Amino acid sequence: MNAFAKLFSTFIAINLAFSLFIYSWATNQDIVGLPSKPVDRFTEIFFMNISIFTLTGSAKTIKSKRVQILMSLYMLFVFTALIRHIF
Repeated sequence: MNAFAKLFSTFIAINLAFSLFIYSWATNQDIVGLPSKPVDRFTEIFFMNISIFTLTGSAKTIKSKRVQILMSLYMLFVFTALIRHIF
C-alpha cells in the first residue's frame, strides 16, 4: 500500500470512529437539522466531520459549546496524527 492510500484510509477510519462517537452522544439541541432516521443521521454527522475538518463546511450548524470544543479537539488530534505520519 502506498503512502497516500495509507494516509487516506487512516483519515477515513478516524472520521468514521469519531462519527460513531458523535452519533451516540450528540442530541438535536447540539447539532441543528439532524435527520431522525439512524442511517441518515450517521451520514449527516460523517459529512459534517469531513466538511468541518477540511474547512469547507460551516460550524453554524453546531449550537452547543461542548460539541464545538469537541470538534476543535478532534481537528487538533487528526491534524497532529496526520502530520506525524507524514514527517
